[in-house]
Amino acid sequence: SLLVFAIAVVLSSVLVAPAASFVTAGSAAIVILVIALLFETVPDPFTFITLFGVALAAWLSAGTLERVLGDLRSLNEELDERVAERAGELQRRSIQLQSAAEVARDATTLDVNKLLAATVRIISERFGYDHAGVYLLDKSKDNVVLRSASSEGGKRMIAQGHGFRVGKGGLVGYVARTGKARVSSDVAEDAVHLAMDELPDTRSEVALPLRSRGSVIGVLDIQSNEIGAFTEEDATTLQTMADQLAGAIDNARLYEEAQRHVEELTALRNIDVAIASTLDLDGVLRVLHAQISSLMDVALFRIALYDEERHTIRFALEVDRGTYVEPREVSLDEERGATGWVIRTGESLWIEDVQQDSRPRNSKDVGPDEQMRSLIVLPLVVRERVIGAVSAQSPEPAAFDAAQRRLFSSIARQAGIAIENARLLEESQRRLHDARLVQEVTLAAASTLDFDLVLERCIKALHRALGVDRLGFLLPSGDNETLVSHPSLVGFSDSGLRVSIATTLPGHAFRRGVPILLRDAAHRAEFPSLPPEVRSAVAVPVRVGGRTAAVLHAESTSKEGIFGEEELQLLTTIGGQLGVALDNARLYEEMARHERDLRILARASAGMIGPLGHQEIVDHLRDALVERFHEPCAVALLDADGPRVTVVAGWLSDDEPFPLTLGEDVQSGAEGLLDQLTETGQWMYFDHDEEGGLLGKLGDRERGLLEQHEVAGSVLLPMISQDEVVGVTWLGLRQPLPDPVEEHLGWAQTLVNQAAAALSNSQLCERLALQAKDLSQAYDELQEISRLRTELVQNVSHEFRTPLSLVQGYTELMLDGTLGDVSEKQLPALQTIRDRTATLARLVHNLTMLQVVPRQALALSEVSLTEAARRVVDEFRPRAERVGITVKDELEEGLPLVLGDQERLELIVYHLTENAVKFSPDGGSVTVRSYSDDERVFVSVEDTGIGIAPEHLARIFDRFYQVDGTTTRRFGGLGLGLALVWETVEAHGGTVSVSSKPGRGSKFTVALPRMRGDAESPAQT
Repeated sequence: SLLVFAIAVVLSSVLVAPAASFVTAGSAAIVILVIALLFETVPDPFTFITLFGVALAAWLSAGTLERVLGDLRSLNEELDERVAERAGELQRRSIQLQSAAEVARDATTLDVNKLLAATVRIISERFGYDHAGVYLLDKSKDNVVLRSASSEGGKRMIAQGHGFRVGKGGLVGYVARTGKARVSSDVAEDAVHLAMDELPDTRSEVALPLRSRGSVIGVLDIQSNEIGAFTEEDATTLQTMADQLAGAIDNARLYEEAQRHVEELTALRNIDVAIASTLDLDGVLRVLHAQISSLMDVALFRIALYDEERHTIRFALEVDRGTYVEPREVSLDEERGATGWVIRTGESLWIEDVQQDSRPRNSKDVGPDEQMRSLIVLPLVVRERVIGAVSAQSPEPAAFDAAQRRLFSSIARQAGIAIENARLLEESQRRLHDARLVQEVTLAAASTLDFDLVLERCIKALHRALGVDRLGFLLPSGDNETLVSHPSLVGFSDSGLRVSIATTLPGHAFRRGVPILLRDAAHRAEFPSLPPEVRSAVAVPVRVGGRTAAVLHAESTSKEGIFGEEELQLLTTIGGQLGVALDNARLYEEMARHERDLRILARASAGMIGPLGHQEIVDHLRDALVERFHEPCAVALLDADGPRVTVVAGWLSDDEPFPLTLGEDVQSGAEGLLDQLTETGQWMYFDHDEEGGLLGKLGDRERGLLEQHEVAGSVLLPMISQDEVVGVTWLGLRQPLPDPVEEHLGWAQTLVNQAAAALSNSQLCERLALQAKDLSQAYDELQEISRLRTELVQNVSHEFRTPLSLVQGYTELMLDGTLGDVSEKQLPALQTIRDRTATLARLVHNLTMLQVVPRQALALSEVSLTEAARRVVDEFRPRAERVGITVKDELEEGLPLVLGDQERLELIVYHLTENAVKFSPDGGSVTVRSYSDDERVFVSVEDTGIGIAPEHLARIFDRFYQVDGTTTRRFGGLGLGLALVWETVEAHGGTVSVSSKPGRGSKFTVALPRMRGDAESPAQT
C-alpha cells in the first residue's frame, strides 16, 4: 500500500501542477484505505493514522499553495511587461545610433546643401520629430540663417530668408550666443522660446550648438508637437550628430576654399605663362580678361594705360557685358571717373554698393557706370610708379568678396609687369651693360677695405666701359679751397689735377652737392675755367654720411653729347658705390681703433677689479695710457690737508726712467687749476706756446722737464669718484691728437674715472673690513646675551611652573569644596586667585613656547583654519559677553586645508582674539573671519578697540615689546603674545600683517599657504 501511495504522489508531481500534487497525495491515501477495507486487510493503527494525516495535510495546503502560485503568475506577467518596455527602449536607442551612423556616413560628402538636407531628413524620419532645421552663421557672424529644414513650414521659412540675430530670437539665438544646448520640454512655460507662424503646433524644442574648432558655426533646431518629447539620451545622441554635422560642414567649407584657391592659383599660373610666352600687349590683356571672367562675375572690365609724358590715359581693353569696345584715349585731367581718380592718387578703390557709399564722389571724382552697383579699381604700379589701372564692375551690390579682391590685386601686379615687359626689353641690354659695370665696381669695393685699390679698379673699369678721354676722382685738399685728384686718374697729366672749388665744374658739384652735366660746348660759358678742348663733361658728387666727400669727374675731348641722363645716372650710381666704399674704409679704421681702445680699457678695468692696493691700481692706469697714446704721463693723488699732490706713477719714454720720485709730495703751484678741475670735473687742455698757460704755473724743474722732452701740450684729467676729485692724471702731447680730439680725451677720461672708482672701492674695502670685524665682535656679544636670556627664561619658567601648578590645584580644591566649605566672602577672592594664577601659567607657557617654536619640529597634519577659529570663538564668546564685548564670526565653510600644527594654529587665533578682547572697550565688538584665494588661506581678527599708533606698528611683534611700557600701564602682559604669533606663523611658512588706526581699532591678518600635494613641512620651505 505504501508503494502504491508513493507511485501516486510522484506521478501527480510530474503530470499536474504542484498544488494538485497535494490533492492527489490525499486522494491516494484514502484510496489505499478503501482498498484495504475491501480486501479485509486492516492496516495497523500507526499506518492508518499516518495515511489519514497525509490526506488531511494535503487537502489543507492545496488552497494556500494555489494563492501563492497566483501571486507568482502576476509577478511573471509584470516582468514580461518590463522586458517588453526595455526592449522598446533598446530598439529606440538602436534607431538613434543607426541615425547617428547615417549622419556620420553622409558627413563624408563635400556638398554642404546635400549634407544638411540628408541630416534633417534622417532626424525627422528616424526619431519621429515634426521639424528639424539647421541654422548657420552668416559672414558677419551676427545672424544665424535657416539653411535646411525637414518640415513644410521650415521650407517656407527658408524661402522667406528666415533667420535670427545672435543672442536674440528664441532658443536658436540663445544657443548661437552661448554655445550651450538648451532643451524646452514645454515651450509654453519657456520664456526663451519664440513661436513661429509656420510651426504653430510645436510643444517641445531642443536647440544644439554646431561647434567646430572651438567656435559656434550654427545651430541644430528640432521641434516636436508633443510635450516632453526629448529625453536626456535623445539630447546626447542629437548633440553627437550635431558635432558630426559641424565637422562635416567645416570640412566642406575648407574644401570649397581650397578649390577656389586652386582655381586662383591656376589662373595666376595661366597669366604667368601668357606673360612669359609673348610680348604682345593686346594678347596679354585679353588673357587677363579671360582669366578674371572665369573666376568672378564681371559685367564691365577695363584696363587703362597711363602715358606720363603725354599725360593721357588709353583704355587699351574695355569689355562691356561680353562686348569688346574700341580703344580710346583721353587726357588724365578730363577723365573724371574712377579710373582717372585711381591713376591720379595711386590708391585702390573698392565700393561694395555705389548707391549706399557715403563718400562724396565730387571730391574724389569717382563716377562709375550708373548701372553698376559694385566695383574694384586698382592701380597698375611698377617700381612705385603708376602706369595705369585695371577695373572690374558689376550691377550687383557686394559682388566681390575679400578673396576675389586679393586675387584681383595679384592679377593687377602681374598686369603691370606684363605691360612693362615691352619697354624693359628695349632697355634690358643697356641696363645689363650698366649693371655689369656697377657689379664690377661693387665687387671691387667688397673685395678689400683698401680704398686706394678700390678706386684704382673702379676708374679702370669706367674708362673701359664708357670710353671717355679723361676720368678722375677729386678729393678736397687741406685748405678746403681746392680739389686734388687721386693718383688713379686717367687721361690727365702725370702731375695730377688741382681745381678750384669756387669756379670749376667739379668744384660746383662739390659745393652744391648735386650732379652737373655739360652736354656740349654750347653750355661751357657757365664754366669759363674749363679747358677749351673739352666738348662734354660731367661731375658727380660722392656723398658719405650726408655730406659731399669727393667728386667723380669725366671729360670728353673727342665729341659732344657723349654724356646724357643715362650716363649721368650710371656715374651717380657708381659714385654712390664709391661713397659706400670710402665710408666703409673710414668705418673700418675707426672700428679698428675703437676695438683697440676697448681692448685696452677692458684689460685695464679688469686689472683694477678686486681688493687691490692703491699702487696696483695707478700702475694699471699708467700702463693703459702708455699703450693707448705712447706719450709721457703721470698720476698724482690729492692731499686732503692742502694743495699738494703726491705723484704715485709716471712714464716718460722706454729709454728713460720717470724723473720724479714716486711717493714724493710736490707743491703744485697751480691751486687755481686744481680748484677749476674740482669745480667742473672736466679735462683741461693747455698749449705750451701760449703765454700764461700751464708752463707759467709750474716750478722750474717741472717746466724744464717738459721743454727738454719737447712736450708741446698738456692735458689734465680729473680723477672723479662719487662727485669728488681724488687725484689728477697728466698726459703730455709731443704731437697734436688727430680729430676728433674730444673722442680721444673722452676715452682717457673714462679710464681715469674707472681708476678713481677703483681707488675709492679700495678705500671702501679697507673700511668695510674694519667694520666687519667690529660687527663680528658685536654679533658674538649679542649671541652671548641671547644665550643668557634664553637660560634665564628657561630657569624662571621652570621655577614658576611647579608652584603655580600647586596654587592652581589647591585653589580648585578649595573652590569645589574638597578642602571644606568656603564662605561667600572668600569665594570671589579664590576666583580671583584662580584667574590670576591661570594668567601667570599662560605667561609661563608663552615664555616656554618662544623657545621651542623656531626649533621644535611641528606636529603636522591637515588642519581647517575655519574649525580652529570657530573653537577659539566659542571659547571666548561667553568670556567677552561678561565684559560687554560682542564676538562675531564670519567663517567660510569648505575652505582649503593647511598643513600645520593644530594646537599652535589654534594658539595663534587665541592670542589675537585675546588681545582684541583685552584692548576693546565696553560695548565694542571683535570679528573673526576666514577666507582664501588661489595661493593662501586667511584668518583675520578685527576689533573696535583703542588701536595702535603708527610709530609702534614696526615693533609690536618683537619679544617683550609693550606699546605702553610703564609700570602703571592699563593693560597687563609681558608682550609675548604677538611675538609668539609671528614666530609660529613664520614656522608654518606664512605671514602676519596688521592695519590699525588709533581710536578706531586694529585688524590682524594671518596668511598660510594652502596645503600642497606633498607633505613637506612649511618650516623646511
